[in-house]
Amino acid sequence: MAAKAFDPKFMKVGVLTAALQELTPREVRDPDPDKAIEEWLAFASEIGASYIQLSAALHPSESDVPAEAMLDPVMSVWDAAAVRPIVEEAGGVFTDWSGRATHDGGSAVATNSRLAEAVRRALDG
Repeated sequence: MAAKAFDPKFMKVGVLTAALQELTPREVRDPDPDKAIEEWLAFASEIGASYIQLSAALHPSESDVPAEAMLDPVMSVWDAAAVRPIVEEAGGVFTDWSGRATHDGGSAVATNSRLAEAVRRALDG
């Protein structure tokens, strides 16, 4: 398979849901599988996101649009440690779910600097 040349088309504002289903409790999503998507669409609207990408597992040939926020409520330290310096060197903000700037918190919230405060407010409720 030939790889496409990287030609990103950036979103105005976007949200990538890396762990979409895990953020909606199983007792809610099992009887209503669409509930997780409905909740994320409401969240995207609440923070003013124009677009929402519902999966982090798309093949690169299908999605070359980088998201501007990545939310993962369960993230291993070895995964987060690899991502954190990349996000921060690009000018982004990387924290755990509670807002601590760490890769060792068991979760991850990575955003561009423009969205960091709005995403933090939304997560804090």
